[in-house]
Amino acid sequence: MKIFKGFFVVAATAAVFTMTSCMDNSLPSLDLVQLANEQEASAQSVKLGEIFESTTYKYVVKASTKVALNIDGSRVATNNVYEGSAGMYSEIKIKAVAIDNGFSRDTIYKTVKLDANGKNIYIDVPKLASKSQTVKVSDAKAQASANGNATITNSNENKHLSYSASTTANLVLTSSALSKIADDKSLAIDVENASTGTITQALETEAVEEKFAVMVVRNGVKGVSLGEDVKLTINNSNFERGMSFTCSANNETKTIEKESEINLNVNKLDDYTISCNVVTRLDEITDDIPSKGLLDVGTGGKRTVTYYTKSGYECDYKSNEFITKYLNAKFGAFTDKAKQTIDIENNEGRASVPYEVNQKVYHYTVIFGSLAIQVKAYGPHTIDINKDAATRYNVNHDL
Repeated sequence: MKIFKGFFVVAATAAVFTMTSCMDNSLPSLDLVQLANEQEASAQSVKLGEIFESTTYKYVVKASTKVALNIDGSRVATNNVYEGSAGMYSEIKIKAVAIDNGFSRDTIYKTVKLDANGKNIYIDVPKLASKSQTVKVSDAKAQASANGNATITNSNENKHLSYSASTTANLVLTSSALSKIADDKSLAIDVENASTGTITQALETEAVEEKFAVMVVRNGVKGVSLGEDVKLTINNSNFERGMSFTCSANNETKTIEKESEINLNVNKLDDYTISCNVVTRLDEITDDIPSKGLLDVGTGGKRTVTYYTKSGYECDYKSNEFITKYLNAKFGAFTDKAKQTIDIENNEGRASVPYEVNQKVYHYTVIFGSLAIQVKAYGPHTIDINKDAATRYNVNHDL
């Protein structure tokens, strides 16, 4: 109908112009097509009212199992997924406790700075070791007497508990070390994943040096001093050459020399936490390629519309679960569907409104010992809405 309407306007105007021209050839010529287009454009334009940008950022909390989730001191969910919002650039305090059996019941605390919209916040709840492979101390002493030492190893079930990559733990005990342990005890060693709740999720502007736990080694006998150093060896392909780790047993720091293997000295039977050492350095902040589109704005007063930003991080290095563990804890997993809303006053008719989102990109060098990788993380954004170019909604309209 719009095409025919325009045609009649042109035809009628052309007839008048022809008659007038016959009477007075001195009149200037008119661009009738341009006039018709302007009339059509005027008919299609929509005058919008005030625009109200959001003062909050959205975020999503995802846990590896169902948790009782508290944010800023208030219970918000009993689930493994929660969507929330809080003031832009504010800081939220998260507390999570696992509900399901088979997971650690230790409280996990995490701080998140909402310095970008749509943050993905991952709560990694460790699975508890089960089906331990036990050895009686009396049998271990007999083995050590015959062979010079006894080796305590985690069970086959435990090897696949922590990560996709298999984990094997061996604790080698000498006869002298075993003499410190009562015969009625049972020896066992297991490996569990570890929470990264202590890592603050934030876009840091200064270099940050920190440790993050990658695994906890559980001993069946605890609190026994051995009187000497004994060897603890853990094999996992995520122990990559050049990476640096610290063990809580004696605060020993080790750089991985043999691929997939870390060797530690311990002098006490206890639980040990193995942490990875990392330095995160901000190199520069740039602007991402602008994202353009059309907002579909309904009519009837103040209307809420949705657009999307990017959140989290991207990097070319994807093969190491320890590295992914840290980056997820520090920046959140990547998404290009971080939802944001804006309110626009519209009393004239459903409209298509051009917009452009501009977003900051933070470029980091993240160093794990001597292994350095390049990471880019998405920061705050701005949205520019060209309300003067708002037109009546057309499902086939392109920007």
